[in-house]
Amino acid sequence: MATKTKKNIDHKSPTVINLAVHVKNFGPISDANITIKPLTILVGPNSSGKSYAAMLAHSLISSHSMMSLLRARSHRSEFFTLPYQKIETILSRTKLELGKEKDITMPVQTINKIKDTYTKILFDEVLTEELHYNFAAKLDDITRFGEKEFTINVNNAEGINIVRCGNNSQVKSTPNLKNTVTIQHVKTAQKTYFEAELNKSGNLIFRIGDTESKEIRRRFLHPMLSFIDRQIGRTIPRYSYYLPAARSGTLHGFKTIITGMMRNAARSVTRGVEVPPIPGTIVEFMSEMAEIPIEREGEGLFASLGKELENDLHGGRIILSSSETGMPEIEYEYAGHRIPLYRTSSSISESAPLTLFLRYIVRKRDLLIIEEPEAHLHPSNQLILARYIARMIRAGLNIMITTHSITILEQLSLCLQAGRFDNNSRTKMNLNDDEYLMENEVSPYLFTGSPTDGYKACQIKFSAKDGIDQDEFLKIEDVLNNQTSCIDQYMQEQK
Repeated sequence: MATKTKKNIDHKSPTVINLAVHVKNFGPISDANITIKPLTILVGPNSSGKSYAAMLAHSLISSHSMMSLLRARSHRSEFFTLPYQKIETILSRTKLELGKEKDITMPVQTINKIKDTYTKILFDEVLTEELHYNFAAKLDDITRFGEKEFTINVNNAEGINIVRCGNNSQVKSTPNLKNTVTIQHVKTAQKTYFEAELNKSGNLIFRIGDTESKEIRRRFLHPMLSFIDRQIGRTIPRYSYYLPAARSGTLHGFKTIITGMMRNAARSVTRGVEVPPIPGTIVEFMSEMAEIPIEREGEGLFASLGKELENDLHGGRIILSSSETGMPEIEYEYAGHRIPLYRTSSSISESAPLTLFLRYIVRKRDLLIIEEPEAHLHPSNQLILARYIARMIRAGLNIMITTHSITILEQLSLCLQAGRFDNNSRTKMNLNDDEYLMENEVSPYLFTGSPTDGYKACQIKFSAKDGIDQDEFLKIEDVLNNQTSCIDQYMQEQK
């Protein structure tokens, strides 16, 4: 399975992310209404659908980010019928206005028709491809047992409402774009001169030389799609990264796994070797780890945060060195000694990918999805990690976690309560200045139900004053310890 090429999309809007997803009959989930915010928490027993919901969120955001796929398809007839004919007409008008130094504004109707085409392809084709890729399954295979199809309803803060039923999607509503697109003719000897600029007001300006150039005509749609994406995606994360469960085991063998995949891929043609499907989330995780640059130190806003987390969790640091395979050798350095990662404790190897992603990969406005962040961590280290999750939010990274840890929830609840106070007060609580959460940044959900009836996701009650409600903690503990509760109830009945 080939690794996909990601295009960086620069979203500069400070708007808090807000993406509502209502899903029915999806995997083990019978009904879930989840709003993705800077910190989204999915709690529940095993096999209740937390990972399905997280992978769906990853697929939705990755679909929105896969501009390279849309741009590669800009030759398609959908983009070169009426909308493109309109652009042709505008270019002709620009030609007629030569010498008058008059700007031409593209009609709003034209922009919105291109936007509607963009949205349809995004949810009809790109989302389908992402679901196939990330789940390594056909759509029928991720539909809840006994049901004909699943339903996904997507709403974002910009007014887009998409309903997806199995293989079919329906755009119920999309906002009409308000920003303008202006074409300016530039007097230059360079006939193929073309420039696209998004000004401070959010308006797109094209500056062109000779309007007769076919190359210029075809180059119009690339910045146009980026412009449309910017308008409808301001409250959606820039990109999504997924840290799957069992990271330590995957990481220990990722070089062997990647090598085996490459060899099997070659043999599959000549010898008919069947390559088993691997979920795209696993492939991307291994690819990101294999492609970390060895020759430079961590850069960017989260590099120092990643190094601090390494030190606070384990007292040492994760280092990278070159190897004969060309892939980075990951080692743990402590007190001047280097230990290969496969010989370290499971807690170090399980948390190493998180710190490396912080140091080298994630950027501001990304969504980092972490399955079971508490895995192999002592409760004291779980408390440290929870405080760092709050710090990640403060630094501009969006986080989604799937968890069974009451310890992490309790610490995040305290960070939520700390958001009401100033820095001096937080210092008295033994919290750093950036170890707090705001109420509008948090979105926690509890999955309850059964394999027979399916699982539902209900929002956990919380507030800035009280954090997560204590009654909610009792409910969470009851759901996570259902078997223990049954045993206790039986023992009471026997008395």
